[in-house]
Amino acid sequence: MRNHKMKDKTIIFTTATIIIFLLGFIAHLQYFQTKENLIQLYSEKQATLAQQAAISLKSYIKERVDAVEFLAHFPAHNNFKLSKYENEIKHTFDVVHGFQHIFYVDKNVASIIGYPKGYPCPSKQTVEIQDRFKKIFDEAVRQKKTLIFERNVLTDGKVIVCLISPIFSDENDSFVGAIIGALDVKKALYEALKPIMVHSEDHAWVINEPGYLIYHPEHEEMLVQNLFDVQEKCFECHIDFKMEKKMLSNPRGFGIKDDIKLPKQLIGYAQSELISTNWVVAISTPFEVITTSLRSEFRNFLLLLVVIIMTIVFGAFLVNRINTKHITTKQELENLKIQTALINEKNEAESRYRILVEQSPDPIFLCDRKNILMVNQSFENLFGYTEENICETNFSILELIEQSYKKDFINEIKSLIKNEKEVSTISLRMKNESGDKLEVEISLSRLLIEKQVAYQGIIHDVTKTRQLDRERAQREHLAVIGEMSARIAHEIKNPLASIQTGIQLLERQIAKDKTQISFYERLRGEIQRVDSILKGLLTYAREEHLNLKTMEIVSLIERFSDLVKPTLKKHQLNLKMQLADNLPRVKIDEQKIEQVLWNVFLNAIQASESGKNIFLNLNQINYKLVLKISDEGSGMSELQLKKIFQPFFSTRTQGSGLGLPISKKIMDKHGGSISVTSMPGKGTTFTIELPAVRNKS
Repeated sequence: MRNHKMKDKTIIFTTATIIIFLLGFIAHLQYFQTKENLIQLYSEKQATLAQQAAISLKSYIKERVDAVEFLAHFPAHNNFKLSKYENEIKHTFDVVHGFQHIFYVDKNVASIIGYPKGYPCPSKQTVEIQDRFKKIFDEAVRQKKTLIFERNVLTDGKVIVCLISPIFSDENDSFVGAIIGALDVKKALYEALKPIMVHSEDHAWVINEPGYLIYHPEHEEMLVQNLFDVQEKCFECHIDFKMEKKMLSNPRGFGIKDDIKLPKQLIGYAQSELISTNWVVAISTPFEVITTSLRSEFRNFLLLLVVIIMTIVFGAFLVNRINTKHITTKQELENLKIQTALINEKNEAESRYRILVEQSPDPIFLCDRKNILMVNQSFENLFGYTEENICETNFSILELIEQSYKKDFINEIKSLIKNEKEVSTISLRMKNESGDKLEVEISLSRLLIEKQVAYQGIIHDVTKTRQLDRERAQREHLAVIGEMSARIAHEIKNPLASIQTGIQLLERQIAKDKTQISFYERLRGEIQRVDSILKGLLTYAREEHLNLKTMEIVSLIERFSDLVKPTLKKHQLNLKMQLADNLPRVKIDEQKIEQVLWNVFLNAIQASESGKNIFLNLNQINYKLVLKISDEGSGMSELQLKKIFQPFFSTRTQGSGLGLPISKKIMDKHGGSISVTSMPGKGTTFTIELPAVRNKS
């Protein structure tokens, strides 16, 4: 007995040591794997962030170019007046932010008027700036389009970029001058790029196509330095400029830069294609941000590992102590138990088994290799077959299993026959007497009954659990889409407002004829349609707040039918209603439920041809009011039915695909439901269920 105790003690502590070693090894691997994945994730994110910044910068410059070109139209007219033009320049300066100056020059590059006061005159600058400016100025006149003058322009510590828009007379197409919008690059790019930054430690910087640094909030002393003409003092902080040169040749990417005095940086970059040049936008994040996150994750993991190791060690001592006592007691009782068990084993085993089977809430069956031998009451309740019918007709368990799962069940039985497994669990789909499909897990084991081998199966009905898991996963997926949609909508609304402002300015200033009026009306309509889609996105992403009140649902439906009748008449459709009497009241948000009815009716109207009917039936089933809205349209396929409540899915080219998902959110918030059935060519039926208010009695 003493040797047996020592052997068990050795096994226990050896096992504990191996587990601790494996946990430490896993922690070591987990750290390096997590570090590699985190760096890759941050790198891709940094490149995407730089791409967004490049797009934002391009949009920002484009808006300023549009403003300058808008002003360039005025001097082209014969009735042009300087006093009125000066007001237009001031108005544009106030509306479109980011300009340092806006001024008008004649064809000799002499400033005539501008705003604000103190605007520069290119003809009075240094010879070097005059020559470079005149070259771009002449090129803009030759190409008859707006160009950017950007190279190495540093005035009073500011990098200035000029948007040059030439002006040609409407009468004879002769060159008369140009509008110049001078941008303070630091101020302008700060406005364009600041909203893109994620971390407070992030900063963006910009290099133009010739290689000049034109924006860097952290190193303003290095502005207008050229990558291809690096000064000696630059190497006091930087090892080399290979990364920066790589940016000029690649449209998008990321990399890690480790310099002498500067902290290690993760850099994402992307090219922004402007009207006459390319700028490279780079976003730098200190590598410390990534490593800090990694250290925090690993610290938590290490703390958990220490707790687990301490638990294992304590458990090993406890198990050894219990095992020692158990062995001592076991030897004393073993003979007595053997004698008692041999006498009563058979009768007691059969009695216990029968009681256990009959009282078990789980369906249980006993079968041989061909037929079912016995089932309990829970089995009869689940599948609808009685034990007499099953046993008298040589009923096989395979008859209840779907065809695609029969092979898996047979393989599990074979494993039990070959003694490869003592107990086996398998997931299957079965069907009951009514043909309903059931998702089950069956625990199989082999038994010896009266020297005959039999197989016991304990069935766990997991149909509802699996359905709830799928619904929960779907809700989580839709929540992510809703959050992403809200962010996208927020990002689009600001540029959309700028576009609408520009169109209003154009519409107010340019002479109007019927063609132009029609064109602007169409533009406004398209903007309103985009704005409507954005509002739908925000509505879908926003948490629904209900203003509940108890009311008669019939009054709401009758009022809604009056509202929808003009639309039905316009489409030559007939509404047929059947409302049950003495219906209980419901507690609802009237406006939200009316919105659901509108969405469902619009789908029915758009799916129906002229002369067809739309049916509305309202009944009570148990403690629910059930409203069915049916049409005689073309119906939907099975694939369309699966996607009908997914955001952005629509069978119409002009549809936003948000009406029905919003309706489903509203019904879920009410504790009700909305579902749909349809067959191609046979119409569609939407079923809306609402819980009824129960009487206190």
